[in-house]
Amino acid sequence: MASAAMTDGAAPGTAAEGRDAVRNGWFSELSTMWPGQAMSVQMKEVLFEGKSDFQDVMVFNSEAFGNVLVLDGVIQCTDHDEHSYQVGLRMHTSNP
Repeated sequence: MASAAMTDGAAPGTAAEGRDAVRNGWFSELSTMWPGQAMSVQMKEVLFEGKSDFQDVMVFNSEAFGNVLVLDGVIQCTDHDEHSYQVGLRMHTSNP
């Protein structure tokens, strides 16, 4: 099943794909960059949606993952997995 953006020819990870990724309270990341797989997250509330000089940005609160950061239609990180980033940063900065 393809998202509307994919059927309209939007390139994976583009702003058009990101906007079309929200349907009926769900954010879905479907992309030709990851054939045969998709990620859907139930949204509770959109906290921020805007465009920087470099990318489209969306932050939303989800049922299962807490706050979710999406750049150009691609999930970057969530509250649920942020500990893995923090551990990596601590280990990297604590070693001389």
